[in-house]
Amino acid sequence: MTETVANALNRAGPRGATHAASKTSPYRKRAGKWTMGTRVKPDKCGYGTLLRTEIDGEDMKLTVSFINHGLKKMIAKYAELELA
Repeated sequence: MTETVANALNRAGPRGATHAASKTSPYRKRAGKWTMGTRVKPDKCGYGTLLRTEIDGEDMKLTVSFINHGLKKMIAKYAELELA
């Protein structure tokens, strides 16, 4: 895992930690079904973790860190991602 990815994951807090369900909490950024830290499994790239969302709505962009393919940016409506 690269240092950048490790730093981003560490900022999200330890696994199992509970955070307030506040809309202002940086740990639980909601974007529809896409939540920072969500585990995903697409058809081609294997398992990954959602690190960032940009632009709400139809043109939402996702930044996902895949175990075997590194960081990928994709548009949510075209990404064939499944929740893992």
